[in-house]
Amino acid sequence: MKNILTTCLFLCLLLTVHAADNPNVKKLFTVTSGELKLTFMVGMDNRLYQLGFGDVAREVEPPAKMPSREWEFLPPYGNGVLTEPAIQATHVDGNTSTELHYTGHRTEALTPGIEQTVISLKDPAYPFTVDIYIKCYTDNSMMEIWNTVTHNEKGKVILHRFASAAPVVKAKEYWLTQFSGNYKREATLNEERLSEGVKILDSKLGIRAHQMRIPSFILSLNGPAKENEGEVLAASLRWSGSFQFAFDVDWNKNLRLLTGMNPLGSQYNLERGGTFTTPAILYTYSKRGKGEASRRFHRWAMANAIRDAEKDRPVLLNNWEATHCDFDEDRLKQLFDGARQVGAELFLLDDGWFGNGSYSRDDDKHGLGDWDPSIKKLPKGLSYIAKEALKRKVGFGIWLEPEMVNPQSELYQKHPDWIITQPKREPILGRHQ
Repeated sequence: MKNILTTCLFLCLLLTVHAADNPNVKKLFTVTSGELKLTFMVGMDNRLYQLGFGDVAREVEPPAKMPSREWEFLPPYGNGVLTEPAIQATHVDGNTSTELHYTGHRTEALTPGIEQTVISLKDPAYPFTVDIYIKCYTDNSMMEIWNTVTHNEKGKVILHRFASAAPVVKAKEYWLTQFSGNYKREATLNEERLSEGVKILDSKLGIRAHQMRIPSFILSLNGPAKENEGEVLAASLRWSGSFQFAFDVDWNKNLRLLTGMNPLGSQYNLERGGTFTTPAILYTYSKRGKGEASRRFHRWAMANAIRDAEKDRPVLLNNWEATHCDFDEDRLKQLFDGARQVGAELFLLDDGWFGNGSYSRDDDKHGLGDWDPSIKKLPKGLSYIAKEALKRKVGFGIWLEPEMVNPQSELYQKHPDWIITQPKREPILGRHQ
């Protein structure tokens, strides 16, 4: 830790010297997390530029002249930025352009090994502010980046784009690994070399983003990703809804990484005095290939994300493959006995335990939404069958899908107005629900 602090102090002193000698530089500062470093420059135009993102040992020289706008860290739309914008807003007076100037930054220690830097930006013509948060987990060379948008204009500001982060990477080659797939083949790895232009990975599902394309990627610099060698950035968005990653290789072969919520269908009206907070993007860096990057994510998740990470999870038996919707109390008790014999500690009663009368859940076409226990299958009720499991020292749980409904259900017939749909359009069905 002492060596890291000494290195950071030396870099800060070095940057201060360079800033004093350069007429284009108003301020230089770095944010460092283990082996990963972000280097910032505030230009004489008050814009926040990024000079480097990557290896902490790599020296970053301030430019001899003002950087071009594609090096702006969080480029706003409509006032000279030619690349993909990170922030796009329509102000109350109808102005569709935004300008963001640096007003200050602060860094504070949160816990041992974790510190947070907040960089404040403001439109010089409007009471419109963006704060960039960078939370550093030093032990894992990881940065968690997000931002907040606030305003005090006299009305609603419309937000169109709101990337969580938009760092720039510079290398000779960029190799992108994504995780895509579908049911029973989720998270299949595909790697490709990026060329000039914009490559977009996204989800428009609204939910279940993990199924078609998960919101994570690996970026290998100067060659395909290897397990134990090579320079790698890996990232994952802390967001389960529709997302968009845009990899923009510009005309100078620089790569901007725009990551965050998918702007499609996400226009947001921000009230005066309100705050819009983007989901966080997690970046880690490795000079020892994708294996070390993966392990750093695992260690971070164990320490910071997973509840009771060190606690053993129960061995689970689910009845779906054994019974589908065709079961009764006696059949379930036989499964409890089998669960006990093989050492399972928890039983999950899956689909089919609910629905009555003509809407009995005997297949996937009926009953979804009617969360009343089936009198036909469970005449003594859920509490009885749960107690039977507990008698055998097996825990008990049930499956729910509360966000979906079959048209062939009592709920749908009584409350068709509860169904989320577009006016003058037929409801869209998937798997009869």
